[in-house]
Amino acid sequence: MYFNTPIQVVSLKQTSCACPYQLEGKTSNGDAVYVRYRSNTLTIQIGDRFELRLRLSSADSNNICSLSEVIRLTSGFIVWL
Repeated sequence: MYFNTPIQVVSLKQTSCACPYQLEGKTSNGDAVYVRYRSNTLTIQIGDRFELRLRLSSADSNNICSLSEVIRLTSGFIVWL
């Protein structure tokens, strides 16, 4: 289901700003969204069917993450509304 069209995240709330940076929300079809960034690893879970882990070099991230960085890294397969 998710691989035919981009995942659409329709609500998002920051639940922690540092160590780890975390966001929680919902997709357009009601699945839970969980985003976590810690120790240069970005993890995104969508419901219980999809998980993405990106390991970033310290030169790319400076061990800091923001929503704009998450959007940049996931463009093309997740739409953040």
